[in-house]
Amino acid sequence: MANDKDKNYSTTETPLAAHLVTEGFSLVDIVFNPENGRASFVFPNDSPKLLVSARDFQLLKARSSNASLLIQNYIHLITRAKRGF
Repeated sequence: MANDKDKNYSTTETPLAAHLVTEGFSLVDIVFNPENGRASFVFPNDSPKLLVSARDFQLLKARSSNASLLIQNYIHLITRAKRGF
C-alpha cells in the first residue's frame, strides 16, 4: 500500500517486507501500532522497481536469488517487530 503522497510504500506483511529487503530495497522504518499489535514496514517509494517487485511477490511470481538471506531477513524483521522497534 502506497501512502504519504507516494513518498513511502508500507506493508504489514512481514514476508513481503523480507523479500523487498532481500531484493536490496532500504527499510526506512518499522511503525508499531500498539492498538492492533501490528507493525508496518516502510520503504521509500523512489524506484518503480519496488512496486514491480512487491506485485510479483504478491502474485507468486517473485524469485529470490538468495533464499537463505530471505529467511535471515524474515527472522530479523519478525524479531524487530515483536520488540516494537
